[in-house]
Amino acid sequence: RTHACDAYSWVDFDNDMGSRLAVEHLLALGHTRFAYVHAPLELNFAFQRHRGFMAALQARNLDCPAHYRVGDVQDRRSGLQAVQVLLAMHPRPTAVLVDNNLGGVGVIRGLMDAGLRVGQDISVVVHGDIPQDTLLTGMPVTTVTQPTPHTTGEALADMVFQVLHAPDEGPYHVLRQPGLQLGTTTGPAP
Repeated sequence: RTHACDAYSWVDFDNDMGSRLAVEHLLALGHTRFAYVHAPLELNFAFQRHRGFMAALQARNLDCPAHYRVGDVQDRRSGLQAVQVLLAMHPRPTAVLVDNNLGGVGVIRGLMDAGLRVGQDISVVVHGDIPQDTLLTGMPVTTVTQPTPHTTGEALADMVFQVLHAPDEGPYHVLRQPGLQLGTTTGPAP
C-alpha cells in the first residue's frame, strides 16, 4: 500500500492505528511528554506510524517537538545510540514510542544500561514483536502487535484467489488491524 493505492489490490497493516493505540494507552497512564524513535520516514510503514502518532497527540492538543523525535533507527545498535539523545532531552520524556522492534530492543537495553527502570522511570511501547534472540529475556515488552504471519498469508492468498477469479470486481483492499499487547515496559507517568 502506498499513498496512492486505490487503483490496485493490496493487503496491509493499519500502521496509523497502531500508533494511536500506543498513544492512547500512554495517555491513559498520565503521560504527556512523549519522545518518538523511528525508522527513516521515506519507508511507508514508518511514515504511516509517524502520522498516526502525531495525529493521536494532536487530537489531545499535545505535541512532540522535532527535537523529541529521533530518526534513522532500524536496528539494535541505532536504538542504543538513540538513548543518548533521549537522555539529553530536557525535560526528559516520560514515554517513548519506537516504530520498529529491532530499534525498540536497543532503546530498552540502553535505558536499562543507563540505570532507568523501564515501566517506572520511563515507559516504552514498541511496534512489532520482540525477537526471541534478544537480551531482554524475562521482560514482557508492551508492543503494538500485527496479525500473525499465518493469518496474513491466508488473507493474501484469499485476495489472489479473488483477483484471479473476479478481477473486474476489484481492486480489493484488506487493512489488517493491530492490537496492543501489554507488558511491564509501561506504567503510570512518574
